[in-house]
Amino acid sequence: MNKKYIVLISIIVVLSISLVLTILFKDKGYSIPNLKAIKTDIVNIEITKAGETIKISKKDGLWFINDEYNANQSAASNIVYSINSMTINDLVSRGDEETMSKYSLDSENVLSVVVFDDKNKEVRNFAVGSKGDVGYQVYGQIDKDKNIYTISSDNNLRDLFDKNIDGLRNRTISSVIVGNINNLGITKNDTTYTLNKVSPEATSETNDVPPSYWQATWNNNETVDSTLISSVLYALANIEANGFLNDSNQKTEMLYEITINSSDKLIVFTLFNANSENQYEISLDGDSTRYFISEEVAKRVIDNIENILK
Repeated sequence: MNKKYIVLISIIVVLSISLVLTILFKDKGYSIPNLKAIKTDIVNIEITKAGETIKISKKDGLWFINDEYNANQSAASNIVYSINSMTINDLVSRGDEETMSKYSLDSENVLSVVVFDDKNKEVRNFAVGSKGDVGYQVYGQIDKDKNIYTISSDNNLRDLFDKNIDGLRNRTISSVIVGNINNLGITKNDTTYTLNKVSPEATSETNDVPPSYWQATWNNNETVDSTLISSVLYALANIEANGFLNDSNQKTEMLYEITINSSDKLIVFTLFNANSENQYEISLDGDSTRYFISEEVAKRVIDNIENILK
């Protein structure tokens, strides 16, 4: 064979091997970055999508949205927990423009999250793209690193952060363990009806504790039927609002003011009649937010209250 051809073939082989090795081992020797543990208290989280930023901040032990609305406290705590449990798994791409769009890390879809501690120090900065294929993984970026990684947490970060303000606001009207309720007050037409739980002491002979029962103070402390009191307590103990009203929604007349006194909390809320859209406004004591509940939930509350007031 001509010497010239042998040299040419050798060069082609060497270049081919070099190309293959470059492709196969381009990320070898590159270590996945470790996220440092956050050892201070997270008190401020800023989430930006398509130029709009939502701020979740903690004040006096409670979380707020944009310093204006009460946040869903359990959801906010879950966000903090998930930020602390983040881990980087694998390198996916070096982050070119086409790949950024593929994994929803482009400017229109990316969720940019900046986290600050109680000293206003930035403790985490990351971008969340689309959901991954395995478990709670998402595609994302860390700090100013342009590489795209799969990132895991105890919750799916896309689901946690891809919410508008209403999706992060508090909707809990009441959340109490029925067995812990000791007193129930119902105000209707300027008259307050009070129900008290009576818990007898153990008998000296057998040391058995008799079951508790409820009395209606407006009816000479008559014992209330256990089925009726159980139904009204369960109807009132755990109520979640369906949404929010604003100044354009008509005001309606008050139906009841409810006071629930349990062993660990006091809850006071007011239920109003349905508006033209069949939404029942409900307001929490000390909270200016105008919530509403569905007709189904409102009817259950109304029916059970009326049954016990008969």
